[in-house]
Amino acid sequence: AIAIDDEKMALNIIINYVEKIPNIELSETFINPFKAIEYLKTYADDIIFLDINMPDLSGLSLAEYINPKTKIIFTTAYAEHAVKSYELDAIDFLVKPFSLPRFMKAINKAEKLIDLSETESSRKFIFIKSGYDQYKINFNEILFIESSGNYMEFVTRERKVLSRLTLKETLDLLPANSFFRVHKSFIVAIEQVESIINHKIIIADYQIPLSQSFKEGFFKHLETKGK
Repeated sequence: AIAIDDEKMALNIIINYVEKIPNIELSETFINPFKAIEYLKTYADDIIFLDINMPDLSGLSLAEYINPKTKIIFTTAYAEHAVKSYELDAIDFLVKPFSLPRFMKAINKAEKLIDLSETESSRKFIFIKSGYDQYKINFNEILFIESSGNYMEFVTRERKVLSRLTLKETLDLLPANSFFRVHKSFIVAIEQVESIINHKIIIADYQIPLSQSFKEGFFKHLETKGK
């Protein structure tokens, strides 16, 4: 998980609570919401603890930058934001000061939803619409996916399928553990990566550019996959 709050004391409470719970760890904490946005461009944690009332950028606005697969738990001293937070599909709303038992209840709720998502991600294929036709594509066939204007091109060893999708919509269709965005225009299948040479990812006969902004997250993901 990560935690975003402009008050250091509030972050310390979350850090203290997390240390008491064995099934969760904090990878990062942020006082500056704009630094959090830069982090979120590369990483997609399971849970985000997100303060609402922050200067310059509210948690409600920041939520638009968060991967829809990530579970948001809002933290705030103002209960009147509760309705709006649930409109953003937050899984829980903690009113400060919240107790450890209430914090644990939110974690348990998130854990159940994450387990459900992992079950759903066991699917092996998707159907992609191209023009008036639908094409079944197995995840293990995909080499990479390239953004081209308003379209996404799914590239396999046997064929290419062009579909009118945004990059974000495409990422939402794919199992996050098996695919990774490596460039503003490319998503690669991790299992298909053969080598990385001079900032190029080699897959079959293709060379896919590895952007500097995605490089650190990509190598971290490869390391995690290799364990």
